[in-house]
Amino acid sequence: MGIETSQWTEPQRIRHLIILAHGMWGNPLDLSEIQKHLMSDKHPEDSILVSSVNKFVRTYDGIDVCAERLVGEIKEHIKIENSILWPEKISFVGYSAGGLIIRYAIGILHDFNFFDHVKPHKFITVATPHLGVRFSGETSIGPIVDRALPFCSNLYGGRSLQQLCLLDHDKQGHELLLELSTPSSRFIFALSLFEISFYANARTDRLVAYRTSSVSLDDPYKNLPYSSVKPIEGQNYIVRDQIQYVEINHMAAPHASLQQKQAPISALSVLSVILIVPFIVIQVLLFAIPMRVVAAFHQKSKNQYKPKVSSTCDEGAGGLALQVNISQDKNNSLRQAQHTSKQPQEDIRNIIHRNLISSIQFRRIDCWFPGNLNSHGKIVHRRGMSLFKEGREIVLNIVQTLK
Repeated sequence: MGIETSQWTEPQRIRHLIILAHGMWGNPLDLSEIQKHLMSDKHPEDSILVSSVNKFVRTYDGIDVCAERLVGEIKEHIKIENSILWPEKISFVGYSAGGLIIRYAIGILHDFNFFDHVKPHKFITVATPHLGVRFSGETSIGPIVDRALPFCSNLYGGRSLQQLCLLDHDKQGHELLLELSTPSSRFIFALSLFEISFYANARTDRLVAYRTSSVSLDDPYKNLPYSSVKPIEGQNYIVRDQIQYVEINHMAAPHASLQQKQAPISALSVLSVILIVPFIVIQVLLFAIPMRVVAAFHQKSKNQYKPKVSSTCDEGAGGLALQVNISQDKNNSLRQAQHTSKQPQEDIRNIIHRNLISSIQFRRIDCWFPGNLNSHGKIVHRRGMSLFKEGREIVLNIVQTLK
């Protein structure tokens, strides 16, 4: 019996592959609004991958581990191993820590010569902590949060939060965020191939401060009243949209610090702490501890391995074959320990900032939402934020940027 010719189809090349990656403790639904608007205006030959391999406690395993999973997911999505044609171009959108995951992932893809075959197009991060998350100078109660983060990183976020807090250098060698910004690294080389946009919350982001998401030494919005900031023409919640050009000779002063002078602790701040502490205790009891127990079992099931990626690329008749292998090897990690000295975290942040500013050109988009509710979820109109319509404008702007 012959096979019907209708079963034979020519492999169809993807015109534009768009990768969406969520952040810590997240899941694909966090980016459902961006996905919905992309789908409504999608070209027939475009493809959208909303990453699902790093959901919930899997985000505890480390930015590098999450990135390796994402690379495997991209491989499966475009089915390169079956010699399906390469996509014409690829774009990435990373929300919160997802922005760091995609930065690491493109470095891995660069090692596979991926960008010799697929054109890098747009690279977008949204509320991503490029300089880390410990910014005690942001608010008058910042020191309390800053002191609590090391404890929380052990209880609440595993390896990933340690990396975000710049606490991973004593065990892993170079801090991961410092490695991501090293000018001679594969990560910066791959990143420089894209058109880059960094979306940042100018205020009320309780998780990712403005200066770390915008890669900026200064916070021009600090202590400004809402009425004093005007949106740019044609927008309601975007207050700045400009290009940050590469500063070849940019050098931070020897003792320059990203930490601004602390504001005096007011009675209102003390009252805020008194009100917040019970909620933190309740959250730890009801959420953090159970999640950490789950994460511990998850870590044990992996035998606490550190991943190693090896690859082979072989050309076939219909395209390119790519193999990604993640092995369980403690002693052969991707990142070798190259120094053991501990540097002050503010100095490390300055180095990361200087490296990025002097290596890449990017578009900086500052978003300013009314009210005092946490804007971290608003900026992508994350699920649970449906009552707040402001984020839809940013989502539409992101979709427009991807074109």
